[in-house]
Amino acid sequence: MISVIIPNYNKARYISQTLDSVIEQTYDEWEVIVVDDQSTDGSWELILSYANKYRNIIALKPERKLFGSGCRNYGIEHAKGDYVLFLDSDDVLDKKCLQNRIDYFDSYKDADFIVFVTGTFFNLIGDSKSVWRPKDSNFLRDFLEHKLPWNIMSVLWKKKTLLRLDGFDEDYMRLQDVELHTRALLLDDVKFEVLSNLQPDCFYRIDESRKNNDIITTINNQVQGVTTYINKISEILKNRSQFKYLKSTLFSIITYLNYCYVSKQINPKDHGDFIRDLVELNRQRLNLNLFELKFLEIYIVLYKKGLYRIKGFNYASNLLFKIIK
Repeated sequence: MISVIIPNYNKARYISQTLDSVIEQTYDEWEVIVVDDQSTDGSWELILSYANKYRNIIALKPERKLFGSGCRNYGIEHAKGDYVLFLDSDDVLDKKCLQNRIDYFDSYKDADFIVFVTGTFFNLIGDSKSVWRPKDSNFLRDFLEHKLPWNIMSVLWKKKTLLRLDGFDEDYMRLQDVELHTRALLLDDVKFEVLSNLQPDCFYRIDESRKNNDIITTINNQVQGVTTYINKISEILKNRSQFKYLKSTLFSIITYLNYCYVSKQINPKDHGDFIRDLVELNRQRLNLNLFELKFLEIYIVLYKKGLYRIKGFNYASNLLFKIIK
């Protein structure tokens, strides 16, 4: 059986479509565990109506707010399936998704997890051509560099593997699935398959309402997530040469802050404060020297002057920052 775990917070607008996409599956050995994180928009009542109608939909509401990672861990604790799929409460599955995935596990019985292809959509399936398809073969490096070759619902896990990993790290406000995937890839004896040539069997909703309207809170969470990731992952890296890849994760959030500045989402003071805090929180862990710090200063100045409009500017700057020492 497959346990589909769905954390929910104020997604009344979308949760019905998400649940319907599971109910319509051609594979019928599934359960849905919806963990509501103290919603206030009526979505909990909607979830309860599904649970009352379908015996294999379980509605759970912990007594305190757990956030995304805590809700997923709570779902794992209650899961009865041998396999686990994490689905967000505004995304949808193709009706053959679960059958497709369980069939491939029959072919790769030793795999701890299998990665599939994820499509995207705005309002209706088919209105976006963007596809989340792993292209590289060094997936650990990609995650360390914040290139993110797949997302949370791209993966079907064996439950026993998630238990071995102790689930999600609940210290993370952002990069929750990135951390889990990185940690799994760092284990030599974890076996996985990446099936990048298939058609998408799940769909990520591109929705501006995913973003917090409070940009300062959003950025604070991003800075905390990146800092936690760099500090915790660096402690378990087996090869010191991999540290240069983590530098790209730092660079990616600096680029994001630069974008927020030039798009006037944050003012110059907030931009400067966030950059300073981000660098100070991570310079020691990444062992950044004065030359590297100066390079970042120059990059930020050039970005603010508009050089980001030049094709390849960010890519080349990231590459240089990663290799200089």
